[in-house]
Amino acid sequence: MLFDKYYRLPKPDKLVLKTLASPVTEGYRNKNQFPLAVRNGRVIAGLYKEGSNDLVEINEDLALHENGNKITNLAKKLLGKYKVEISTNKKNYGVKYIATRTSFYNGDVQVTFVANTDKIKNMGKVVNELKRERIVKSIILNITNDKDHLVMGTESVTLYGSDYIVEKIGDIKYELSAKSFFQLNPPATKKLYDKVVEFAAIKETDVVLDAFCGVGTIGQYISRNCKKVYGVDIIPAAIEDANDNVKLNNLTNCTYVAGDANKIVPRWKKKGINFDVAIVDPPRVGLGPLAKNLLAVDAKKIVYVSCNPSTLARDLKVLTRKYKIRRIQPVDMFPGTAAVEAVALLSKLNVDKHISVEVELDELALISAESKATYKQIKEYVLNKFGFKVSALYIVQIKRKCEIEVKGHYNKSKKRKIREFHSVLQKKKKLSWML
Repeated sequence: MLFDKYYRLPKPDKLVLKTLASPVTEGYRNKNQFPLAVRNGRVIAGLYKEGSNDLVEINEDLALHENGNKITNLAKKLLGKYKVEISTNKKNYGVKYIATRTSFYNGDVQVTFVANTDKIKNMGKVVNELKRERIVKSIILNITNDKDHLVMGTESVTLYGSDYIVEKIGDIKYELSAKSFFQLNPPATKKLYDKVVEFAAIKETDVVLDAFCGVGTIGQYISRNCKKVYGVDIIPAAIEDANDNVKLNNLTNCTYVAGDANKIVPRWKKKGINFDVAIVDPPRVGLGPLAKNLLAVDAKKIVYVSCNPSTLARDLKVLTRKYKIRRIQPVDMFPGTAAVEAVALLSKLNVDKHISVEVELDELALISAESKATYKQIKEYVLNKFGFKVSALYIVQIKRKCEIEVKGHYNKSKKRKIREFHSVLQKKKKLSWML
């Protein structure tokens, strides 16, 4: 419904494929991020009731990896045991959130405490007990800023172990720091990335644009199939992780730059870099101005990975000025929820033979319960509105393409229609006489 509000697919039954199921339906999440509170002397963690400050305690998250549940519960007990200050508002200082990320590759866990201060009494005792757990390989303290609405701040301090844990999708390994963006469902992520590879149909000579690249997950996954990958992301820390992952995987054909894609991509074009395939994986807000800028990139194909159907639809409305939607593949990355990811394949239209005109049906009023526009009215409307002429044959072709019923002999002259009418009348008279 959200998709249809912004863009109406011409043939959804043919374009939208059957949803790919997640390989697992429970314990599929690699990460949680729970606010903390103190209730009856106990430290609890969970989620807020919708529209309230009432925290609902969660001791077992069915969607979360079992290691994440185990370490979250242990951390809560240790925070309470050593009476670590918990902050539930801007007036007091202490730990506000606990987050865990678990590697599905080796089971390692990274624990992140988010606090509004770096001076937390007895935190060292909590760390000393937590690190005894064999699966805990990284403990991070992140300093948040109470002045904004972001959970995590820009400053992170490693309290124990490594700055990151390692995840693996296919043959590619990824180092993930506390703030790294990564798909929440690793088993289904491989299905998602394999679909990107299939849709892109990359050749060894192809140059690929990876916009909103994050830590380089998709670009590096497809890098061994192409000549070169150019990745861009506005978050510097993500690009640092992407470059670390390039070294981790011994890749030599990936270049990553931190900055605004709307500025970086045109700069690459000016340097003579021509992209054969553009892969975009934007956040929920969609492509924004990059949608129009992608038209100038002039890639042969665009593969759009979306986590928000409404912004995907809005961006497709722009991209279809120059590209045609070939397929859309929904992927169930979040079993048990209404959310779905989608991979859309678009290929460039032959602009010498194609003209794109946006006409609102209610404005044109071609179809109504009372009347329908004649071919003459349609011709006049198009001429007045857009400044060019269309033939009756062209109108019929568009009608058939849109599955609108075509009636009568649209291309016959009035004289010919009159002659045929008299002929039919004579036959009726003869038939009446015979009967």
